[in-house]
Amino acid sequence: MTGRINQIFDKAFKRIMSLSPHAVIRFLNSLFEKSLPLDSSVTYLETETVDDDMKKMIADTVLTVTVPDGTVEKFQIEVQIDNDESIVVRIFRYGLADALKYRTSCDGKITLRLPQPRIIYLEHTAGTPDEAVLEIIFPDEKIHTYKVPTMKLLSYTVEELAKKDMAILLPLYLLKLRKEIGKKPTKENGQALKELIEGKIVKALYESKDAGEINTDDVKTLSALLRKLYDYLYGGIEIFEE
Repeated sequence: MTGRINQIFDKAFKRIMSLSPHAVIRFLNSLFEKSLPLDSSVTYLETETVDDDMKKMIADTVLTVTVPDGTVEKFQIEVQIDNDESIVVRIFRYGLADALKYRTSCDGKITLRLPQPRIIYLEHTAGTPDEAVLEIIFPDEKIHTYKVPTMKLLSYTVEELAKKDMAILLPLYLLKLRKEIGKKPTKENGQALKELIEGKIVKALYESKDAGEINTDDVKTLSALLRKLYDYLYGGIEIFEE
């Protein structure tokens, strides 16, 4: 079940990251604490590579943002449902594979630039870290600490996410009641789910559109995604059919 739900929400996140550049840049500015101009261009990079064992490695999202003055910044975002200590190793491998693909050379020196990484935990526990850490020890015994900050989606309210320019993540917020409803669906938690969707998520999406933070097409895409994720998580529960 965990593997399947990870795949579904990975795909959902990739769809979210294909929204209007305006909405995506606002989100990146918040997640990475940047101030990228909203008229910057966004380019999505190929995330599939092959390792030395001929196995495919696919990162969630790697993209570049080019600001009007020509400056380029590259970002790597991974979404994760459950705690996984090894995720920092995978992120480093994905980032290194991307850096090798786009390496530069000058005067006999090769330069590798890793993307700026983040992990978004769609669900979290008390043991979910604020940052994932990998120590790399070079042959000269110098240690480089590779740190990946994390965001815990459900630690925020719907209103807080919208205020932080992260309204595009709101379809993923359907996970908020997943574990409670999974234990025992009731009319009460069904009503709570309805209030979460209609009274908070949908309301926040339209308020974000009215504020100019996302556009009409973004809202249509996010609304359709919200419906699909609802069907996947809760569509088979008879007590919720009405």
